[in-house]
Formats: sequence, structure tokens, C-alpha cells
Amino acid sequence: EKNFGDINVNPNAPTVTNPDFIFTEALINGAQMDANRDFGIWAGLTASDEGLERKDNYFLPSELAIDTWRGCYSIIANLNEIVKIVKDDPYYVNKLAVTRIWRAYIFGRLTDLYGDIPYSEAAKGNTDQFIISPVYDTQRSIYLGLLDELKDAIAQIDVSTNALGNYKSADIVYGGDLTKWIKFGNSLRLRMALRISNVEPDLAKGIV
Repeated sequence: EKNFGDINVNPNAPTVTNPDFIFTEALINGAQMDANRDFGIWAGLTASDEGLERKDNYFLPSELAIDTWRGCYSIIANLNEIVKIVKDDPYYVNKLAVTRIWRAYIFGRLTDLYGDIPYSEAAKGNTDQFIISPVYDTQRSIYLGLLDELKDAIAQIDVSTNALGNYKSADIVYGGDLTKWIKFGNSLRLRMALRISNVEPDLAKGIV
């Protein structure tokens, strides 16, 4: 009848999350979203019973559309968790910067697929802000935000030493090569600049 709370504390439960494990999973899940879902849908490799009723050759099954939305935001929530862990420690500056770049990539995919989406308040239910009903931001504001985020994250990377919290083997994309993450971040900025070039020509030109 005493110390009930203490008895039910799991002594084997981790108290500190390793950001390396989270980041590896975020890379895998982000890449699989591209390879397994989008291309499979449009190539006709992925189907649904709903399509039989509609007789639509280019039908997007609703469960896959939901999965993409839910899957991307799950990745973003995990990346936000890494940011929360490393943001206040200067030693992890490179982990923070690379995490921000990959998060911008996932957000970019989401807004390209859906347009206006939760961005500024997204996936913050496990943070101090505890936002469970995020606002929808306009696609224009999201693009401007992502362009600034990428520029900031790229500038944050310190290539002078790999000791500054590099993901190293946990980075299954570039193996901890920070110069390649800089190139990737800049390639994303170039992609976004090209996509806004018809509506924001001066801004796009400046970025390019």
C-alpha cells in the first residue's frame, strides 16, 4: 500500500534519447516516402479497392494520401525532438544544422503535395509549447520560411572539425560529410527558387 508510484517505474526505460538513432530513422523513413509511395502510385504499382469503384487510372488511394501526410509529420516530430535535445549545446552545432536541413526537405515535400499546411506550429505537441492544433500556414510563407531556414542552417555548419557533434556513421546518406550536406541544402534552395521563379522572379534570381 506504499510507494506505489516508485514500484511502477520501469528501471530499464531509457531516460536520455540518443539523437543519432532518431536521425537514422528519419533519413530512412524520408527516403522510403519517395521511393515506395509516390512513384509506386503513379506507376500503377500501388493500388486500392477504392480505385475499382471509381475506374480511375490515376486514382490516389485515400489511405496512401493520409499515410504520406501522417508519415511526414511523424518524421518532423522526431526531428523536432532532436532539435530540442541538441539546440542548447554548442558541441552539437553540426547535428543541429543537418537536422534542420533534413526537416526543411520533408516540409518542402509536404507543401509541394498539399499546398497550405501546418508549418510554424507543426509537430510541437511534445515541446514546451504543447501545440496540438497547429495553424495552417500559406504555401508562400512556408517557402519563404524554408528558404531562410536552409540558408541559416547551411551557415551554421562548421566544417573546421568533425568533432563538433557530427552524426558520422548515423548519417547513412553522406556518412557525416558536412560539405555534402552544404551542397544538399543549397540544391534544395535552388529547387525552391526555380519553383517560385514565375511568381517571385526577383527573389528567385537573388537566391540562384
